Amino acid sequence: MQCAPRVVWALLAHTSRCPSNAWLDALALAAPPGPVRVVNVGANKGYAVQSALRRWVMPHLSGARWRRAIQSVAAQVNSGELAYFSAGACDDGTYTTKVGSANRDDVHVHALELVPSTRRALEAVTLATGVAQYVTVHPFAASNASGFVLVDNTTSPGGERNHIDRCKLVGPRCAQPIQQRVITVDELLASLKLSQLSYLAVDTEGFDALVLEGAAASLAARAIRVVEFEYHGKRFAA
Repeated sequence: MQCAPRVVWALLAHTSRCPSNAWLDALALAAPPGPVRVVNVGANKGYAVQSALRRWVMPHLSGARWRRAIQSVAAQVNSGELAYFSAGACDDGTYTTKVGSANRDDVHVHALELVPSTRRALEAVTLATGVAQYVTVHPFAASNASGFVLVDNTTSPGGERNHIDRCKLVGPRCAQPIQQRVITVDELLASLKLSQLSYLAVDTEGFDALVLEGAAASLAARAIRVVEFEYHGKRFAA
């Protein structure tokens, strides 16, 4: 699969199971003046949202505070899975991020999440932590083309086992298929009238290449300053 043709990629890859956040600390400290705009595709429990806000606008928004909010929401929706994995797959709820060089008011994070129950939980967490003014949880996900995909509506909030090919056939792996809208990052930035994106974070459980393909025009135009994505040997991310 050829992803984002004619785009020159500069990539620093680490082969650990979980990423290092030190480079994000350095990024925040070195960020140029002006508005900070972040897009988080595959936001899940929202730790990329939390870390961005802590680094740039809310120094007291710790991972532990975010985790407590997740646990509270898990109790409200009676989700044992969300409570059990409240710290994130890489213990994001225990990581202490550094704070940026300036406390900026002009910061906004756009969060995209495929699973409806997880999206609702993330919205509740942003309200519980008092950050809703800085975050938009959009009612769609991202891919390499705009349209609709089938997802399993029975997936528990915070679960990471859902993906866009799970419901090709209705059965045990897809008990209650529903349609979810997907768009490209290029279309998202155009709709938001964003000429410059500070940071694009992608974590879509093996489908990151499709998301990046949908950002090809923005990347070619150098409209995205920093890109972070997950890679492994499964599905389209190999």
